[in-house]
Amino acid sequence: NVRGLRTKTNQLHLSLSSCDYDVIAFSETWLNAKIVDSELSSDYTFYRADRSRETSVLERGGGVLIGVKKRFHPEPIHLRGGEKLEQIAVRIPLPGKTLFVCCVYIPPNSDATIYTQHSSCVQQLCDLAQGPDEVIVVGDYNVPNLSWHFDEDINGYLPSGQSTEQEVALIEDVLGTGLQQMFDLPNANGRLLDLALVSDSSRFQLIEPPRAILKVDAHHRPFILVLDMQSTGTAAEQAGTYYDFANCDTTALNNSIASLDWANLLLVGSVDDIVERFYDKLNEIIREVVPLKHRRPHPNSHQPWWNRETRNLRNRLRKARKRFLKHPTEMLGRELADRELHYEMSLEAAFRGYISGIESNLKREPKSFWAFVKKRKQDKGIPQDMVYRDSSASTPDDSVQLFADFFKTVYSANQPTPSNESLDKILPHELHMPLVCLTEEDVRKVLASTDASKGPGPDCIPPSIVKQCAATLANPLAIIFNRSLESGVFPAKWKVASITPIHKSGNVHNVENYRSISILSCLPKVFEKIVHEFLSHAVQPIISACQHGFMAKRSTTTNLMTFVTDVLRKSFATVPQLKVLFT
Repeated sequence: NVRGLRTKTNQLHLSLSSCDYDVIAFSETWLNAKIVDSELSSDYTFYRADRSRETSVLERGGGVLIGVKKRFHPEPIHLRGGEKLEQIAVRIPLPGKTLFVCCVYIPPNSDATIYTQHSSCVQQLCDLAQGPDEVIVVGDYNVPNLSWHFDEDINGYLPSGQSTEQEVALIEDVLGTGLQQMFDLPNANGRLLDLALVSDSSRFQLIEPPRAILKVDAHHRPFILVLDMQSTGTAAEQAGTYYDFANCDTTALNNSIASLDWANLLLVGSVDDIVERFYDKLNEIIREVVPLKHRRPHPNSHQPWWNRETRNLRNRLRKARKRFLKHPTEMLGRELADRELHYEMSLEAAFRGYISGIESNLKREPKSFWAFVKKRKQDKGIPQDMVYRDSSASTPDDSVQLFADFFKTVYSANQPTPSNESLDKILPHELHMPLVCLTEEDVRKVLASTDASKGPGPDCIPPSIVKQCAATLANPLAIIFNRSLESGVFPAKWKVASITPIHKSGNVHNVENYRSISILSCLPKVFEKIVHEFLSHAVQPIISACQHGFMAKRSTTTNLMTFVTDVLRKSFATVPQLKVLFT
């Protein structure tokens, strides 16, 4: 129980940036829709049940949250009959089993029916669990007068002294599902308000952390549940590999490209054939020259305010935490608490320095400020669970299909019938359209002007490499570009684009609230830019001066200024000047 997160988002964000817990559960979050998940952390997928009019007549307080590390693929679970409860449940696939986690907050003096409704939801979780699956139900039940004693037969705690309807409902209904209560850390008043119910207590270990993620409330002591699971290989192996173009030897790369006889390699075949041949040779060179590295398992975990000291302290902290969780002794607990305190102080100082730097450089570097705001306000990625009309998806592959089905409806598959009707309406002009024949220098100039900050397209060739290899790539690309222009065929490989859904507004789980953007490879955009320059130069003389759309250095602003100027000119021509000036 965190007793509110609204004023603790910065502290929580800093704490979770070094947190190794795979799953976290908070009750009494006090959150609302104005606080987005990315303000809390970018390393976790959050599932929230914020307080609403359906769950309470009170606006403040309440609310629960479950956060799962993004390397897992959790799914939310809809529990029938729990719509009026402040609870959330998720399914987490693990190697060889599934973990079901539920977090609940039951306010003080709640009606006994609330406990009965909750027990029905818990029973649904237990029914979903099969064989080796595990169930964890944690939360604030607010039954302070119950006494708990350890029972060796069940390896858990049993209650006694029940007298109220709420306490009887908890014991008969919730504990009647067969779950075992493991929590026994009394608060400052010697009472238990929070409970930890598990399917098999012999598979779990409950530990009190030497230092909590957030400031500990006197009425609620935090705890850790440890569950061993099978390993599926190293995190780096699961994350995959990539070519590290940023640290490649560009001199060796250029020498290898220049050493090939591109004129003979691209001499015969269709446009599509020579493009495939070009990529085969280029990718062969990349495999030989560019280092292959393992992808970082947690690419979003790096924070811009980290420095060498905080990184070193973080690494030591994680090692100390791993030792403590494996052997929770008092000595290792003290060591962990000291390291956490030292790291927190260093991290807070680094964060304050980073924020101060952004504020002081706001006028000179506004991009840094807006990048920070955007990162804290916008959650990266698409939710695991998506819906489209009557269909739903809970896996990445299923979500891709839903987006494909929706985006397919936006565009028409029917090809228009070719017609010269529009061309006949164009006024006659003398248009000199020379045959476009590109030289290596034409291609090299555009390649060298490529924006290196952009990302790669479907061909996985980053623009930074295109820019650095402009002199050597100009020869084969000039051959390909000219062959395409001569034959009137645009390479099919360059028509392929990576489609990225961008959320517009509304429910993030509904694919209809997304628009698509197409990310093309760098080389076809270079081709387009070169041809555009030739065509623009040829047709510029016949384009009307009133044309502002799709014209360089023109916009709706220039269009409006032209209109206003024309109106004022005509006004001065028809109205006495003195009258205009003095009325």
